[in-house]
Amino acid sequence: MRPTLLLLVLVVAQMAGAAEIDCPSRWEQVPGWAQIGRAASTRVTSAGMMVGPLNLNGELRGVDRIAKDRAEVRFANLNDYVEPVEKWMYCSYGLDARMARRLPDNIAECIATIRKRAGMASIRCR
Repeated sequence: MRPTLLLLVLVVAQMAGAAEIDCPSRWEQVPGWAQIGRAASTRVTSAGMMVGPLNLNGELRGVDRIAKDRAEVRFANLNDYVEPVEKWMYCSYGLDARMARRLPDNIAECIATIRKRAGMASIRCR
């Protein structure tokens, strides 16, 4: 295999196991996102992880780290389930409103970052 092609294959393989996703800043219809509940044009308030089908609401608890301007929640060991399960990130918009997006199956760890004052939330996974 030519060195250039080998390098391209390695880069694509690494990218397939990583994801960095920003939450939509407001509750609205966004392609690729599933809406759960209802909100009235509310700003994003937090982000997190769920496993399994969305209708079972398998919310995960992570390890929190609070800083002055943001909060981070780390979700580790996501591949330690007996069977492969669906992995979802979600963005919260008030009490009962979430938007969820499915993550690649091979994701092992994610960190959700929430900046409430800025109305921003994102999740980085590998």
